[in-house]
Amino acid sequence: MSIELVDTEDDCPLNDLLDEGFGDDGPTLMTLGKAVQCWSITNLNARVRELGWKAATGPTLGEAALAFALPIKRIKAAVENHYWMFLTGDGPDADLVIEHEGE
Repeated sequence: MSIELVDTEDDCPLNDLLDEGFGDDGPTLMTLGKAVQCWSITNLNARVRELGWKAATGPTLGEAALAFALPIKRIKAAVENHYWMFLTGDGPDADLVIEHEGE
């Protein structure tokens, strides 16, 4: 019996949340979360330089899914599992903005 912490279509097991590296379905949630964190901060920094810090918003789940060539549900699970990231916004999952606490 495995403990499920994240409700995803893939029914990812607990070890997918805790292990780093890659499994049968690609990067584990821990590894993917770290990759999305780095990618989204870099992406936000580029937007701040272009638009200014008041106008810039973080990237969306849809943009991250395109960048990583993974399903939106997998990116969402990685963001929600990550300690410093959270999602904001209303509407479809693809439009939710990836935010960072304390970074």
